[in-house]
Amino acid sequence: MKRAVVALVLLLAACGGSDLRAVTQVRVQVEVRADDEGPLETGLVICDGRQARGTGLYADEVSAVRACDAIRSNLAVQRLLFSGPDPDRACPEIYGGPQRAKVAGVVDGQEVDVRIDRTNGCGIDDWNALEPLIGPPLEPATPAYDG
Repeated sequence: MKRAVVALVLLLAACGGSDLRAVTQVRVQVEVRADDEGPLETGLVICDGRQARGTGLYADEVSAVRACDAIRSNLAVQRLLFSGPDPDRACPEIYGGPQRAKVAGVVDGQEVDVRIDRTNGCGIDDWNALEPLIGPPLEPATPAYDG
């Protein structure tokens, strides 16, 4: 049994394991737009140690705490914030909608500036990864053409 545990630990280390950072200081502005016609939804989230507060999208304490928790404990959120979307990946041509989002600010002294949209499969994946922070896609003001 001891060998199995050691093997698992070594395997996880070889695969990159968990790159989750211990984030304590966050100040990021989030902008979300349903489409070119819809209003710009914004919010500022501030995480200071275990404290969480915000404005706009994060004005209520529950939303601010959820956003801070997403930044602190969600590996997919951290990877996108710190590294941005991978520009070299192959993206399936699947249209997810006109929604766009931007997350910009400072996380533990590192500037972050991530912009995503849902115009292809990679953008849809990025949105899904950031959804704990930015929320689900907003409904467009103008409905899509059905054919």
